[in-house]
Amino acid sequence: MYQPVKWWPGLVVLLPLWMIANWSTTASVEADLGARALAAVPAATLDAAAVSIAGRDATLAGTAFSTASQAAAVAAANAVPGVRLVNASVLPLAVAKTYGFAAKLDAGKLTLSGNVPDPETRARLLAAAKAAAPQASVVDAMSYAAGAPEKFDGMAGYALAQVGLLSSGTASVTDGAFAVNGTAATSAAASKVQADAGGALPAGLKLAEVKITDIEGLAKAAAAAAKEQADKVAAAAAKEQADKVAAAAAKEQADKMAAAAAKEQADKMAAAAAKEQADKAAMPAGEQRTAAVATPEIDISTCQTLFNEALGRDKIQFKSARADIEQVSLPLLETILQTVRRCPKARIEISGHTDSDGDPGANVELSKSRAEAVMAFLVKGGLDAARVKADGFGDARPVASNATAEGKAQNRRIEFIVTE
Repeated sequence: MYQPVKWWPGLVVLLPLWMIANWSTTASVEADLGARALAAVPAATLDAAAVSIAGRDATLAGTAFSTASQAAAVAAANAVPGVRLVNASVLPLAVAKTYGFAAKLDAGKLTLSGNVPDPETRARLLAAAKAAAPQASVVDAMSYAAGAPEKFDGMAGYALAQVGLLSSGTASVTDGAFAVNGTAATSAAASKVQADAGGALPAGLKLAEVKITDIEGLAKAAAAAAKEQADKVAAAAAKEQADKVAAAAAKEQADKMAAAAAKEQADKMAAAAAKEQADKAAMPAGEQRTAAVATPEIDISTCQTLFNEALGRDKIQFKSARADIEQVSLPLLETILQTVRRCPKARIEISGHTDSDGDPGANVELSKSRAEAVMAFLVKGGLDAARVKADGFGDARPVASNATAEGKAQNRRIEFIVTE
């Protein structure tokens, strides 16, 4: 017998269970269908592809590299068993305002950045990067964009080949303009990059900039500059040494000539004095006086001038720390004696001077003793002792600084002052 009141409560319980089971089955079927549809879409057709399923209808989303690639993606999804309809929600690639590509090599890493039009071109550029710099790790930082210039592959490949010649640097293509900037380890590599840039470029490419630092060339230039500087220093040192040797040789020769001339003059004066003395000794006394009177006299001023000139050419030398006259100074004293004889009316003051070495009191005594030794020589030669006076002043009247050997030598001297 039909009793609806009895089975109605059971239907209320079964209905929610049926709905849950139906929803769970549908979700699972849609997920499987979506996965199969997405897997069927070729990677080369869409960027960031995605598929959503509603029943048996598929919605395809992503960015199409071209109209043809979009059509191929839709066709591939539509061919999946179970898909009834494909709705395309696909966007075209954004067009880059400035289409650029760059390859940067640094610290063993080659980074590709900028724009690329599609996966096929991307794959070719990555392969070209590995071939150009096999020792470097390649980093892909490129992004998809539309608007690539014609023959973009060739332009970007050329940039990769050039950066592969460098030890570090960047090669780029921006709207068809090529630039390379970096460092080359060898002169050959630097020359090749510069020669390539100056030659025929790939179709559609124009040269914007080339800046290459030649490490090997710089090292050679530095070495050449260092050698040139070293050669200059060596040449200067050699010339200085040669000049010193030449100067020493010239001084030695001049000293020899001066000594020879002084000896010759001294010999002549000594011979003349000896002859004069012999002639006087051979004359009767009256004739000797006549000869003496006949000697030409000079005034006091001229006498002082002759003394100054004689002592300006040479100086009276003594043994060190003593009042003994050196033999080399005898010709000078003979000249002074001849001058004294021509000034018979003059009074002569002989003053001795020393440098600042030693005890000041001892220096005064030494300078006085030296002045007296000169006076004794002149008196012995015929100078009237009443006309001459000797005194010593030590280091009290310097004519030069005692801080140098040259100054001290000038301060050790004998001076003559002529008065009436």
